Amino acid sequence: MTEISLWESLHDAYLVQLESDALARWVRLTIDSSHLREFAQEAPELRWILELSEVTSLSTRQWETWPGPSPVTAGLTYEELGEAYWKALSNRNHVESIS
Repeated sequence: MTEISLWESLHDAYLVQLESDALARWVRLTIDSSHLREFAQEAPELRWILELSEVTSLSTRQWETWPGPSPVTAGLTYEELGEAYWKALSNRNHVESIS
């Protein structure tokens, strides 16, 4: 199996649309990347379409802008980072407590 990472060129791209057919093993990704568009000196409405065949698995990640100033993370352990993150989100009413 060949694994292809698109992180280098698409880490800040926006996934506009994802189409797939698991039985036929294909995926079509429609991507918007402003820095690639600017580099190629293309029109603002240009989007890239990646069509992949023989796909056995796919993962995507979506990141959200932190809703405030960047938290201080220097010197914290992994566990402390997790606790600080959930506390910050809870304080902003973004996460409901689950008991």
